[in-house]
Amino acid sequence: MVAGFSAGGGSSLNDIAGVGDLGESILADVPEPFRAQVEPFVPAIVDGIHQAFSLATAATFAVGIVTALLAALLVLFVLPARRMGEDAEVTAPDARLEPIATAD
Repeated sequence: MVAGFSAGGGSSLNDIAGVGDLGESILADVPEPFRAQVEPFVPAIVDGIHQAFSLATAATFAVGIVTALLAALLVLFVLPARRMGEDAEVTAPDARLEPIATAD
């Protein structure tokens, strides 16, 4: 029975996210002698696949939200809070430099 599932090839992995009845697709890939044994478990298999996709999607969003919050906290607490131009060192122009004369 295990050899029958592993002989499905790479195309069976692409069928999981396809459109249509997933239960029928799973049963179509099961060898004929084992269909009666696998058929009662098909609804649980389909529910497990749906839950796995839902959890994976939720985990992806959770990682994004957590990293965005950490970045916001980093900017809020670590970077110095001051207005633009405040505490900027203003240097006087060098007296040795002469202004450029413009030709009028």
